[in-house]
Amino acid sequence: MIVVGVVGSRSSPSYLFSVERSTQSQEGMQDYFHVEVHGAQPNADGRLTKTMALLVPAGEWRVYGHRLQLDYCIGAPFFAANSGEVVFLGEFDFDSGALNPNVSDQALRRHLPTSLAISTAARAASWQNGATWPCRMELMYALEFDGFPYASDYAWGGAADN
Repeated sequence: MIVVGVVGSRSSPSYLFSVERSTQSQEGMQDYFHVEVHGAQPNADGRLTKTMALLVPAGEWRVYGHRLQLDYCIGAPFFAANSGEVVFLGEFDFDSGALNPNVSDQALRRHLPTSLAISTAARAASWQNGATWPCRMELMYALEFDGFPYASDYAWGGAADN
């Protein structure tokens, strides 16, 4: 299971990014999902908050783009989800101006309170930067999450500066 938290205001963009499994599953399960504010509810401070929980097949997952226009094929954040795990991808703040997951325990508890049985089994995603694949869209770009390591075989973007 993958859990994602999003927060934002009414003026936030409604759609942030999409995530896909690096290899297509044979189990007939969904191999992609969109992270968006659509359907979020106001919390006590008036900000919109949404928690998404998705049952997904085990495997490597990557941020693959924005809508059907932008492909992060030349370098993207990725993580692994093993069978039976609850993986918290983090809380994404649509108003922050930066696309970076907050994987802190505080963020996890905002989206999976300790009163939920699965919260004790949840772990933060071990994000890495540097997934690459053959580009499929007209606009190609590299996306990196600040503060997370680079894959050992990735030499583009911020990894080139190290």
